[in-house]
Amino acid sequence: MNFSSPKLETGSIILTFQNNIVGVTPKKLYVVERHNNDFVTLVNDFGELQEVRKMFVMEADVVYTILFLSTLNRLFDDIF
Repeated sequence: MNFSSPKLETGSIILTFQNNIVGVTPKKLYVVERHNNDFVTLVNDFGELQEVRKMFVMEADVVYTILFLSTLNRLFDDIF
């Protein structure tokens, strides 16, 4: 089963919420260097290429869109 986005490409900006991946800081932006069916390769905090499972990362624009919509929902919940 594939949990990742079909539009994930080389050069996409991603972030992860996992805090147990060595060399990867949670909620920090990373650029995809390579990807295959199960893994994404990125440059970690130490400047090394590291493979991370696709199900642990999400595109930054998707995360920020979800956060924006949930903020609007909270702000305008009483109005509608």
